[in-house]
Amino acid sequence: MRLLVAPVCAVFIWTAAPLARGETHAAVGSRVELNLPLNPRYPGTDGAQTLVDGETGSVEISRQYLGFEGPDVEVTVHLPVETTVRTIAVDFSHHPTPAIFLPMSVDFACSRNGTNFATVATVLPKTPEREMTPTVERIEVSGLDLNVRAIRIRASNGGLVPSWHRAPHALRWIFVSEVLVNPGEAPRSPADLLKAYRFGA
Repeated sequence: MRLLVAPVCAVFIWTAAPLARGETHAAVGSRVELNLPLNPRYPGTDGAQTLVDGETGSVEISRQYLGFEGPDVEVTVHLPVETTVRTIAVDFSHHPTPAIFLPMSVDFACSRNGTNFATVATVLPKTPEREMTPTVERIEVSGLDLNVRAIRIRASNGGLVPSWHRAPHALRWIFVSEVLVNPGEAPRSPADLLKAYRFGA
């Protein structure tokens, strides 16, 4: 999958099979809500559910990413059962030439009832904004110990690209591939909890 860049605006063309890496986590298959409509050009492999399919994107821009231009991006993940959350992570692409930047910051929030959310951390990216080499950064918060039914991440876009960019009046893009809860942990269903209650599994 190669990225073709127009001289001024960002135009991405899928040219090969998407590159992805499988990674299990507790939110795989969960219900996802977005605060923005899907961009019809960059809707991922399965719309919003792309973000919890257990496939993380690579530095090659592929259909494992959802792309959003302009506003802040808010993703709410409703877990199938109450889960003890220790780590929440999000994978973003950084590819400045076509105006794909990491968020300015990411807010992480949790909810016990799926309705009322409390922010648990705000994290800044580590990759310098002027780093021109394409990369994927996992922005995460760890060391938590919260019983949660839903998590929400809000990625601050920042508006226009930096003044040094070749298209200084263009809007920034945010490309996100996966929202992970407790990476490495298998997702659980209500049936799993019932089995654990009955048989101590």
